[in-house]
Amino acid sequence: MNGIEEIHLPPRNQHKTIPVPVDHLISVKHNRWSKRFKIWIGVCAVIGIATFLTAVLIPILLINGKSAISTTSTKTSVTSTTNTTTTLVEGGQRHIKNLKVGDKIWSINDHNFELVEDEIVLMMHNEPNQKEWSNTGSMNYARDGHTSSVLLNGKVLVCGGNNEVSTLKSAELYDPSTGTWTTTSNMNNARSGHTASVLTNGQVLVTGGYNDRALDSAELYDPLTEIWTNTGKMNNARASHTSTVLKNGRVLVTGGSNGNVLDSAEVYDRLTRIWTTTRNMTIAREEHTASVLINGKVLIAGGAHNYHISSAEFYDPITETWTITGTMNDERYAHTATVLTDGKVLVSSGGPNSAELYDPSTEHWVFTGNMSDARFIHTASLLTNGKVLVIGGYIAGVYLDSVELYDPSTRKWSTISSMSSKRWVHAASVLMNGKVLVTGGINNSSHLNSAELYEPY
Repeated sequence: MNGIEEIHLPPRNQHKTIPVPVDHLISVKHNRWSKRFKIWIGVCAVIGIATFLTAVLIPILLINGKSAISTTSTKTSVTSTTNTTTTLVEGGQRHIKNLKVGDKIWSINDHNFELVEDEIVLMMHNEPNQKEWSNTGSMNYARDGHTSSVLLNGKVLVCGGNNEVSTLKSAELYDPSTGTWTTTSNMNNARSGHTASVLTNGQVLVTGGYNDRALDSAELYDPLTEIWTNTGKMNNARASHTSTVLKNGRVLVTGGSNGNVLDSAEVYDRLTRIWTTTRNMTIAREEHTASVLINGKVLIAGGAHNYHISSAEFYDPITETWTITGTMNDERYAHTATVLTDGKVLVSSGGPNSAELYDPSTEHWVFTGNMSDARFIHTASLLTNGKVLVIGGYIAGVYLDSVELYDPSTRKWSTISSMSSKRWVHAASVLMNGKVLVTGGINNSSHLNSAELYEPY
């Protein structure tokens, strides 16, 4: 591997390899020694060797600028590895590539006498971690209030939005393999504040939005032909609504505003291309969130209707009914909601800097740590490692470039390196390679056409 030295530790009864970036110093601390030793001479030999390594070899290696290990019992060797995870002392699993300074991990080491439990502490690294953010090609048009959809071929479709001049009907494609943008055919209607949903057949359904007024139109983009086709009108014009692909392939559209905040909901059938109304929500709301739960139901949370809303309800596609569920602890609108790998739903900010978890099995909400920054109209992306990346947004007249990570295994937030640009009303998509593409938005002075990539390490 480039710039990676791999350190071999023998946990339990098999070998595990832990790759560590070059120029890291690792200190291995032992929580307890084996209670009995079969060969006292062997112990003395091990201690003697460790003392020699600590006193003589490590200083030499450090002077030469190489990685070293300070240990009293753990053997090390350089070897190759594939994906490996390790257990954190505080609980949960972490990929060895994601270990950071101060992390503590467990291993069981066989010293040819008995199994011994060690606590390994990453004490220091002399070089910063690899850069998490990098710029990629700029879009052809600056835009905010647009949508970003990952197609089945891995490319990303960005469409609509606003710039300093007008509402846009333009669309463009990002190719992750080249980092470049190409224009594709325009939508039939300019729009911003709309939704875009990738259907099971790979086409993209765009609904509603604003263009001087709320729109009731909907259209389909076919990636094979790169053509947009009108696909019937919704029963209600709406913007700031939600659009959710159900497990049966249909699309549920809820709430929003057309001058009045709406409680209506309707369903699109991609086979017939027909919109049908379904039962109304219990509360009218806009700027809310919609999340498909593991059981197929749709959780609607928060939003606004002359006031900020803390209530939540879920929709059952089988019975086409709405049921009130537990209320959030904080009122929220223009927040984010992310379905975690364990089926719980994480909502973040859209009010105070708090975050909450919804458990579908209990229908209860619990706080799960505070973010460093409160924020509105930000993005939240579920990474392939199960963490949630929260990006940008706006709060109290301040545009944000700050970025935070939520770790479900510890239920803690951590601040990571910031984006190169402040942005809100932007879009973010998780690419098939695990990177996150962030596009457009507004900063302090203008609409942005820039894009950048986040790569988890």
